[in-house]
Order: sequence, then structure tokens, then C-alpha cells
Amino acid sequence: MPSASSRTPKKRVASIIHLTDFHLCIEPDGNERSPVEHGQIVRLCVRAARNSGLPGPLRSIVAGLHAHNREAWNKLRVDLPDLVEQRVRDGAVVIVVQSGDVEAYGARLKTPDSAEWFPGFDYLDDELWPELRARGATVIDIFGNHDVWPGTFPSVTGGKRRIVSDALAARPSFSLPMPREIRVPTRRGDIAVYPFNSVATWSVAQTLAHGRPDPYHPGRTEYPESRTGDPFTELRTVASKAKPTLLQIAVVHHPPHLFAQSFFQYFCGGVMHDADLLATACDSLDIRLVLAGHRHALDPVDQLPRGAPPPLQGPLPANVVQLVCESPTAEQGDDTGNAFAVYDLSVDDRSRYLDVERVLYRTFDLQSHFVVDDTKMIIRDLLL
Repeated sequence: MPSASSRTPKKRVASIIHLTDFHLCIEPDGNERSPVEHGQIVRLCVRAARNSGLPGPLRSIVAGLHAHNREAWNKLRVDLPDLVEQRVRDGAVVIVVQSGDVEAYGARLKTPDSAEWFPGFDYLDDELWPELRARGATVIDIFGNHDVWPGTFPSVTGGKRRIVSDALAARPSFSLPMPREIRVPTRRGDIAVYPFNSVATWSVAQTLAHGRPDPYHPGRTEYPESRTGDPFTELRTVASKAKPTLLQIAVVHHPPHLFAQSFFQYFCGGVMHDADLLATACDSLDIRLVLAGHRHALDPVDQLPRGAPPPLQGPLPANVVQLVCESPTAEQGDDTGNAFAVYDLSVDDRSRYLDVERVLYRTFDLQSHFVVDDTKMIIRDLLL
């Protein structure tokens, strides 16, 4: 027998378009870099390694080093503005979330005072994001472990890693400390979005793609004493005095809840250390959704039963759901797919229960535009 909350009709309040792990190797105008540029040379080496018949575990690690597929990228930057415009026309509040790894190999190293260090971010900030905002979307993004790389693996050119991290931290959208609260108004109340940093501060961890929740960018070397304890105490103090919100969402690159990982992938594939710190922050901020990337795979929430409450995704507290998405621009030959997700959020009249419906937009052959995948997922009656 359905619960009383399940019988309560719900109305859509917002749509979130979740993008992650572009791994771009482009010029600031969005087009391909020169074939003789450093990033393209690294890209060719990675491609050769992928095609060399490596054992399964090594192949999966190398696949994570892919740069974008040109056809998928070109389709995506045409289809995204059209999708935003369609959703806004249908009356939705649209939030575009990008959860890290915009750049394939981090900074485009030239000279310390050179412009265009991060051409992937430059294109998003100067071209794509303004177009989406002009069509009615709110855009929120975060950096990932690839974005702080100095043009190749961090341990190879460690002397330039600090310069790269500081240069990325200086970008306006990544001002310190993190997370910051971003409010998006809807007709039922504000949605509060908290971008968290999960990029580790030391070179070996960055090379192994490991993460750790931290309010400070990895380029920072001077920290307040509170960093040795709970790093999010100040955030919770500020949030407790803020105006109440309808829903709280966290955005982070490394997923705090692990799924479908072998020991080899765990060691070399990006575990989040001290994930309980993020879980504690989620609990005290009443966060209900955690959006993440990094894994280039779907979090298996499609296996969730259509009911309440959802299964526990440790170390996250009960009543918190982690949503991880594929890369929409994975290089051809990857078996991880090319897709992004749209989460339609609906609440009941009393704003007590939330439904989340995930729809995937996928390009099936890297030649066609992104279209709706038949695979859907619905989370019902998440208690707000």
C-alpha cells in the first residue's frame, strides 16, 4: 500500500543539468589545439597506451586520462543551449552544474604571466556559460583533480604545481574559502547549492587522483588553525543564521560514496579520504543531494527501489542521495559512455517530500546529437 506521502501530488520546482569530466584539450574559442602542442602530445601518448592491449585494471586507469572526443564535444555545445531554452520555455527553473575536470591535463603551461592558462575554462566562462545564462539558466561549476595538473602528471612537473594551483584559485568562481552558498530562487523557496573542494593538496595524491574534502584550494600553503579540526565549522555557523531554504545540494568532484571499485581502482582511481568530514557537513547543513563526477560512470542509483527511504550510501547519512554522472565527451572507444543527466525535482504542497527523476541524454554513436535515453531513475519521497 503506498504511503500517505506517495499519494500527495508533487509539482516540479527545478531541473538540474549535470555535466562532468569534459577533459577538454581545446583553444579558448572551443576548437581543437594544434597537433604539436604539449597537451596534444600527451593526448597521443595516452591514446597509444589505451590501444596497446593493456590488462583490464591498467586499461581502466588509462581510460580515465582521456581527452575529449571532438564529435561529442561539438554536439554538446550545440545541444546544451537548446535544452536549456526548451526547459525554461516549459516553465522550469534550470540549474546547470559542472562537477569538475574541465581540462584534460590541467594548465597550458607557457610562462608564469601568460594568459590562457586554462583554455577550457576560458571557453566555458567566455562563451558557453554566458549563452546558457542568457537563455535562463543558473550555472555553477567546480574544479577537479585534472584541473590542477601542470600540463601532465603532477609528480612529473611538481615545481610548477603550486603556480598552477594558485592561478586556478584566482579565478573568480573559485574564490577561497569553499564551499560558498549559492542560492537559486524557485516559486516554492530557494535551492541552496554548496560547491565543495575535494582536490588533495599533495602531489602523490593528485597523481593517483585521490581526494580529500577541504575548504581551501590545493595551491594554498597558509591555513588557519581550525584546519586541523573540523574544516567546515565556519560554514555551518553562517548557514545556521541564513534564511531557510527549500532544498540543499552539495557539488563535489570526488564521490564520497564508493561504488563498483576493485582494490586496484581504489588505490589508483581516486578514493576520497576523510569522506566522513563531508558527510558530517552534509548532515549539519541538511543536504539531501550530492552531485559528483570523477568516476566516468553512473552511480548505481538506478537500482534504488521506487519508495522511501533510499538505501544508505555510506559514509553519507541517511536521507542523503549521491548522484554521479558519466562524461558526455569521453573519447571514442571508451566503454563508459557519453551522457549527461537531467534531474527533475518535484515537491509536495507542504514542501516536505522530494521526488527526483533522472533522465539521461546520450549520444549513441558520437555522430548524432544528444537524445533522451530510455533508462530513467526515480527517487520518491525524500524527506526534506
